[in-house]
Amino acid sequence: MTVAARPPQPVYGESPSQARAHSRLRVLLVAVLLAVLAAGSAPAGAAAAGPAHRPVPGVVVRPFEAPASRYGPGHRGVDLAASPGDPVRAALPGTVHFSGLVAEAGWVTIDHGGLHTTYGDLAPRDVVAGQSVRAGQVIGRLAEGATHLDWGARVGEDYIDPLSLLGRWEVRLVAPLGD
Repeated sequence: MTVAARPPQPVYGESPSQARAHSRLRVLLVAVLLAVLAAGSAPAGAAAAGPAHRPVPGVVVRPFEAPASRYGPGHRGVDLAASPGDPVRAALPGTVHFSGLVAEAGWVTIDHGGLHTTYGDLAPRDVVAGQSVRAGQVIGRLAEGATHLDWGARVGEDYIDPLSLLGRWEVRLVAPLGD
């Protein structure tokens, strides 16, 4: 039995050729994601570096919420509880792509070879664009008045849940209660 494939439909006001290109990209991304899930490792770009380091030890106070469309509402990262002055560490090794202000808040973006991680609300920022960083290296401190770190990740233009970079299981040691 043969099933005819429906041609890709344009979205976001794109031309038919752009729709075909985006369709091919989506298929490629799904194939990569399935391969990663089958291997039980982190998304492309992080696989060679191993599981990521948590940038701050705090708990998730707001989870990732993928938008339904490219410009739709959602939460394109996670908020991790932290206190002003807490050190913020690079999740993976890479090269600082951006270190500066966005809407009066300090942000750092690190390129990990196709995967980008973002960290905000930092003051001071201890790294500059073009600088190489190690996994776990302090890249700045949480700004005064901030209650959480904004941590994001994207592959190309697609945002992913940065917690997925931490590996399949994350072990957290808890001190025993009582004596």
